[in-house]
Amino acid sequence: MWNKTTLIFFLSSLMTFYNVFSQEKTQTSIEINENDSLLAVFYETQSLTFRYTDPDSSRFYLEKALNISKKNNFKSIEASVLSKMGGNYYVLGEYDLALDYFVSGFKIFEELDHKKGIAVGYNNIGMIYNIQGRIDKAISYHKKSLRICKIINDSTLMATNLFNLGISYEQNKKYDSAIISSNKALFISKLQKNNTQTFMIYNLNGRIYTKMRLFTNAEEMFLKIINSPNFDNTWEISYAHSGLASLYQAQYFYNKSIKHGKIAFELAKKIDAKWDIQSSAEILSISFSENNQFDSAYKYLHISKIYSDSIFNKEKINHINYINLKNSEYQNEKLQKDKLIQQQQLDNKNILIIIFIIGLVILFFLLIIIIINNKQKRNLNQQLLHQNKEIDLKNKELEKLNSTKDLMFRIIAHDLLGPLSTVISFTDLILKHKSKMNQQEILEIMQKFNVSTNQAYNLLENLLDWAKTQMGEISIYPKNIVIYDLVKMVTAIYETVFKSKELSFTIEIDKQIEVFADKNMISTIIRNLISNAIKFTPKGGSISIKTKEKSDEIEFIISDTGVGIDKDDIIKLFDLNPSYTTLGTSGEKGSGIGLMLCRGFVEKANGKIWAISKPGEGAQFHFTLPTTKS
Repeated sequence: MWNKTTLIFFLSSLMTFYNVFSQEKTQTSIEINENDSLLAVFYETQSLTFRYTDPDSSRFYLEKALNISKKNNFKSIEASVLSKMGGNYYVLGEYDLALDYFVSGFKIFEELDHKKGIAVGYNNIGMIYNIQGRIDKAISYHKKSLRICKIINDSTLMATNLFNLGISYEQNKKYDSAIISSNKALFISKLQKNNTQTFMIYNLNGRIYTKMRLFTNAEEMFLKIINSPNFDNTWEISYAHSGLASLYQAQYFYNKSIKHGKIAFELAKKIDAKWDIQSSAEILSISFSENNQFDSAYKYLHISKIYSDSIFNKEKINHINYINLKNSEYQNEKLQKDKLIQQQQLDNKNILIIIFIIGLVILFFLLIIIIINNKQKRNLNQQLLHQNKEIDLKNKELEKLNSTKDLMFRIIAHDLLGPLSTVISFTDLILKHKSKMNQQEILEIMQKFNVSTNQAYNLLENLLDWAKTQMGEISIYPKNIVIYDLVKMVTAIYETVFKSKELSFTIEIDKQIEVFADKNMISTIIRNLISNAIKFTPKGGSISIKTKEKSDEIEFIISDTGVGIDKDDIIKLFDLNPSYTTLGTSGEKGSGIGLMLCRGFVEKANGKIWAISKPGEGAQFHFTLPTTKS
């Protein structure tokens, strides 16, 4: 048996061989194809090195392997890479994307009748059902996978399914069944000297023992992972510290819980594992609260809410349910096709028997029957083709409607519920601890309360304006407007925010300059750009708005000393289907719809809008409006 280092060295040599000889014009297409196959396998193997320590690097190699396999139609390799790509997103807590890749790989394995691949697919889909809390479905899929594992005698995959069954039983509070299943997996993993899976099972057993209040047993499991000198799986080590934090919290040892919760939180952040960040932040919030450290409790509660909204928002849940539905439909269609094939085989057999018995005597009549049947089949096929075209048209219309609905769900469920969830958290915190809090603490919370409600209000205003533009209900009444007066009126609403973030704000506009535009539209543009500048400018920074007069237009410039924008991200800012948003310097959330509105309104007024920025050097947003009627 080759060890891992030897295998990587061998595959590296093959890759070098490929790079040298792929330049030779005399090389045959068969030789190129073989080298591409080895290169794809090499990249896939390399990805495993970084799977739990650097998911971005792991995904980099997987994408290379996926491109090569698709280009050369290496279906088996493509399916394997897709499955690993799903595992990569699973570690990061991106469960909707994970399911996309799991199902894509699973379908290819089914087409190839690849037994092990099908078993892997069942296991992967079962993991997603478990995350959704649909435990019965999860158990059903893991048992399907186990049945195939027994047929193909794959003990490694069998251990993985037994481990995941243990997770499902633990979620279902069937702790005895959970321990039995996980210990079976542990026996196999130790036999195979699979350290990674062994430590994963230690983590699971620690969680189960904690739920059973066998605290000494649980602590022993977690410490086996943490104290192991040669184990560098960041994901599992973070999970072990999180388990210890829960264990100590259950025993009212809040200082110990906080210590291990912080370690878990930082390790999870290191690999951007969203579920683990949210889980450890929630543990820290509770322990800090019970320790009467309310500022820290609020800080981690806020982080937990943000990541919880990111992982389990309605858009992602709907997407997961949609993929599961499509997968179920795919399975049903495959079953129907198999039944149809069996039926056709049976019909053909009966026809052959009839032909054999009756013989040449009725050959003439049989030919007539065959001709009639073929004509009927052609007619049926034509009808079926026509129906399929109609179904395709309906599906395209449905996808378009789903896309619009998903956009609305994402903005409303993800971005509007964020500020409202924070408001609820603030009120819960005050009501629960008002007797222990002084006026200064309450004042600080109320200031943050004010910021959250303003965020919700601004988002609602933008949503209403966007909805009106989508339905064609925006009426434009352009007229000459004194710019200075309008800017003063719009920015007055941000005085409280300027003070709370200690921002300086200046207006450098000639009080006599006029512009020809709709008052409500230009107010919306300025309001959104000022709000954006506030969001990305840290405390003590500065924001300014000024104008430049040109021959037939006025150029507006809103500048800030904020965090700046990467060159590759600037082109996404004014996308008509907003998808690029980031958190502000104080955790402010946005939907991206504000800049989309700005672009739409500026273009309606026959103007232009653009941005200039570098990371760490602030940003400038420019837009132009005509000075006279065009």
